[in-house]
Amino acid sequence: MRKPFKLILLAFLLVGFAHISFSQEAKKKITIEDISSLGTFRQKSVYGIVSMNNGESYTVSEAKKRIVQYSYKTGEQEKVLFDFEEVELSDPDHFTGYKLSPSETMILLETERVPIYRHSYKANYFIYNIADKSIRPLSENGLQQLATFSPDGKNIAFVRDNNIFLVDIEKNEEKQITNDGKFNFIINGAADWVYEEEFALKTAMQWSPDGKKLAFYRFDETNVKEFNMTYFKNELYPENYAFKYPKAGEANSIVTIHVYDIALGTTVKMDIGEETDQYIARIKWTADANTLSMIRLNRLQNKLDILLADAKTGSSKVLYAEENKFYIEEPTDDYLTFTDDGKYFVITSEMDGWNHIYLYNMDGSLASKLTSGENEVFRIYGVDSKKELVYFQALDNSPLNKAVCS
Repeated sequence: MRKPFKLILLAFLLVGFAHISFSQEAKKKITIEDISSLGTFRQKSVYGIVSMNNGESYTVSEAKKRIVQYSYKTGEQEKVLFDFEEVELSDPDHFTGYKLSPSETMILLETERVPIYRHSYKANYFIYNIADKSIRPLSENGLQQLATFSPDGKNIAFVRDNNIFLVDIEKNEEKQITNDGKFNFIINGAADWVYEEEFALKTAMQWSPDGKKLAFYRFDETNVKEFNMTYFKNELYPENYAFKYPKAGEANSIVTIHVYDIALGTTVKMDIGEETDQYIARIKWTADANTLSMIRLNRLQNKLDILLADAKTGSSKVLYAEENKFYIEEPTDDYLTFTDDGKYFVITSEMDGWNHIYLYNMDGSLASKLTSGENEVFRIYGVDSKKELVYFQALDNSPLNKAVCS
């Protein structure tokens, strides 16, 4: 008799718990907004903090209407850098993003964002002067992409219609530096679908440290096959959208790397080798403003080279090479870091079976293995050359825990 009694008791308890659970759920209804926009169930975190040059302050966008400066030490507001209510913009509601100039005297405001793919988008940009609160459009010739200040704060580069443009901030003059861009054929300065989606390449332009040169990707999509899909724009009849999308084993874009010299007005093509069916996963300037690094992967992704190119001549050499009989993970923005003193570079690698940090001399010789063991490294936050420290994220003695380390 005990067994039937236990079953009856268990059934009673389950019904009771279910009643309590459903009663509690009835008190709070989950809405679409909870999931899609309000972030009700997201983990607690801090978003959108932009550190300032002094290392003691940061800025945040408040309701996408104000940019406010705060103190790290006290958490108190120090000043309002921008207030949407004090200017006239074409977007009547808010701005969608911003960037401070290197001197922190200007703000590049982004409005009216129009999505392209997962990460990419077009927008209208404005240059705002913090001191006199004046504002002007970056360009009046159509929406822009990837607008960014040069390190010396003199120019802003952006992409429109697959071509690259420069704006001289002081003279307020716009100059087009590529002319062969064409939808579904040639892309200058922005990533094609593969590089954006598979390599998380958000921009295909890189300023030299002195702001005098601009390195950029050129994607030739001519031989890539088109993919068609229905494009809904909140209208009664959707449009057909065709874009270049290489499926597995099909032709990819042919990628080349170029450097534009602002003073000379010339563009030089970098030597990335004779193979065209390959990837240039990242480009990054070294501490030397005339030396550009390029990370080259074969299509099988089991061989990686770091190339150093002379920005004036385009000639290149292999700085570092790695092979894996299986696979090499796609390099991300933090994979390669050059120290400010020009003596070393830092990479992450799984060459010993675990992802760790390695320090190399600029002649390609190993200086030191900086991390080891089973606590794999996930990303590098930055390198402090003066203190000889690398800040990074790694496992904390468990696959469930991650920690910030140095």
